[in-house]
Order: sequence, then structure tokens, then C-alpha cells
Amino acid sequence: WSSDVCSSDLVGNYGTGKSHVMAVVAGLAEHRELLEHLSSDPDKDAFDTISGQFVVVRAEINGVLSLRDFVMGELRSHLAAIGVAFDLPPESEVGNHKDVFLKMLDAFEVKFPGKGLLFVLDELLDYLRANDNQQLIANLNFLRAVGETCSGSRFRFIAGIQESLFANPSFQFATESIQRVQA
Repeated sequence: WSSDVCSSDLVGNYGTGKSHVMAVVAGLAEHRELLEHLSSDPDKDAFDTISGQFVVVRAEINGVLSLRDFVMGELRSHLAAIGVAFDLPPESEVGNHKDVFLKMLDAFEVKFPGKGLLFVLDELLDYLRANDNQQLIANLNFLRAVGETCSGSRFRFIAGIQESLFANPSFQFATESIQRVQA
């Protein structure tokens, strides 16, 4: 299940198939038996290491919650439905989002030893565009914590966006935060 890519964004215009690509990747990550349906050997080889190695949580964001509240709420709901409970403190009580992720992953590991957890989020850019400047900085900081969590754990995050988040002129005032997320 290991990969050099911990978190990723999938960039493409409306109607180019981002959601479908994410669905295929998520399906293969979750269900090893889907690997036999790939027609090319290089594709089979590429997905062999992750195929069937993940529990997948899929979501589409279009609300007004903070990105942290949305992602952690979706994770808590999905994981509770499959028997994994973890405490989710209010954001105002969180000193480091990464610590919350790691506690969640500890609870996940008890129920699913050796498995990874993949969160697939669609429509991220539309959501971020609706943020005011303060919300955007907070949400980008949360994305940085997601990336940091991915690099040292079995958690992975994929987001579909319509254009590169890091090149969007609407976010130029947040360049420093964006660069930390990109790194």
C-alpha cells in the first residue's frame, strides 16, 4: 500500500472525468478483485501494491462547514458505521490537527490492522473559492496537516479540483500557505 505520493490532487476541467478517475482509483484501492478488470499489464502492475489495501471514504464537499469539520465529520460517520469510534474534539480545542488524525488512525488500526485509510474528496476547488480570506487560510492549514499526516501514516487523501490550486490567481494572497500545502 506504500507510495511516494501521500496526498494528491486530480486537476481537470469540468466534464473531463476527474470523478470517474477518482472512483476507479478508490475502487481498486478498496477491492483487489477489480484488478483483473484492468486491460494493460503496466496498469495492473502500478495498482498491484495498493489494490485491496484500503478502506475508502468518499465525499463531495459543497457546504459551509470548515474543511476540517467536514472531513473529520465524514471520517467519523463512516468509521463509526464500520465499527471504529474515535473522539473528535471541537476545533477550538485542537492544538494540532495531525494529533487528531493519529488518534483516529490508532483506533482504525485496531479494527483494520495493516489496512490504509483513503479519503477521496470531490469538488474541493469550488468549496475553497467560496471561502473568505480567513476561512481559506484555515482550510489550507488543515490541508497542510492532512499532507503531514499522510507522509507518516497509512492515511491517504485525494481531491478533485478543476484547476491547479497552487496556480489559481484568486489565492495569490495566500501564496505562503499554498506553498506549504504543495510541499
